[in-house]
Amino acid sequence: MGFQFKLPDLGEGVREGEILRWLVAEGDEIIQDQPVIEVMTDKITAELPSPIAGRVEKLLEDAYARWEKLEQTRLDGENN
Repeated sequence: MGFQFKLPDLGEGVREGEILRWLVAEGDEIIQDQPVIEVMTDKITAELPSPIAGRVEKLLEDAYARWEKLEQTRLDGENN
């Protein structure tokens, strides 16, 4: 069963960010809490970790895309 990674709550009313770069590639095996994406908001720049371990199936957006909290997810993954 697939898992979809969404922009987590970054606090202080942050509702969107910009993807600076992916820290993983399609097909990569990742572990829980491994940083997978670097995002920039109007308040912070941060690397966001994966809440699960698994394999990255597809990266759904390129770097420099806007990423809204309620938008479609950006990473499709498969649990191990």
